[in-house]
Amino acid sequence: MEEANEAIAMLKELDLPISIEQLGQRKILETEYLKENVIPQIQSQIQSLVENLHKSFCFVVNYEYGTPVEVRLVDKTKIKDVIPGSDKTNTARSRAINVYTSERIQNAWNVFIESLPVDKPYYRFTLTQSYSSLSKLLRIIQSGDMLMYIKPLFEALNLPTTGMMTPKYLVDMLEPEQFVNEKTKEGTVKKIALCLQSQKVVSQGDGTRKKIFMTDGVTPVMIKKTKIIKEGQWSLKLLCDLMAQKEYLANLHIK
Repeated sequence: MEEANEAIAMLKELDLPISIEQLGQRKILETEYLKENVIPQIQSQIQSLVENLHKSFCFVVNYEYGTPVEVRLVDKTKIKDVIPGSDKTNTARSRAINVYTSERIQNAWNVFIESLPVDKPYYRFTLTQSYSSLSKLLRIIQSGDMLMYIKPLFEALNLPTTGMMTPKYLVDMLEPEQFVNEKTKEGTVKKIALCLQSQKVVSQGDGTRKKIFMTDGVTPVMIKKTKIIKEGQWSLKLLCDLMAQKEYLANLHIK
């Protein structure tokens, strides 16, 4: 594992590309290190500290590179949400955390990506890269043979498949929450924005940042944000994200 880290660090210093295989190998080695070294030591030390306790309890140990290790006491009934392998529970919990995502639209995107011809990389490149503006994105992805590939995806997004969709059409169908007023030299302009959720983080006295959880110790405290879509960020995937958010907000208005 140390050799893998040194090799990757050297590539970074030389400003050379790091392959996906190298990163994947490091991940495997780090997982083995956790299983063979870290977990046994933690288990041994905790055992000696709690032998006289009668209360059942559950800990969650959270670590992110560059930040201190965090250990939280959590509600035992919630632990199934953080145990790997409980796919159904994890999926449901992920949707609860990020309300702006749509499993239906994500599945449609996955099918679309798989439908692109492997022997013609031009299509994948053209349909997955970002463009300077919404009008340029729509013009390119609806041109020629491109329309044949995006038609099933547009059907899933409830967008017109005639090849004539315009920026105005999208603007007219989006929800009010998907716009932000931006002040410019010419005045206030209404811009399309992504609705985002992120876990609440507070700064500590020592300069570190701590993620905030509900009283169960597992469920993150989420805050809502908006992010204006700027030039050069328009992509077909971003369009999917906008439509997923529009779907959620429209249903919210109905309720």
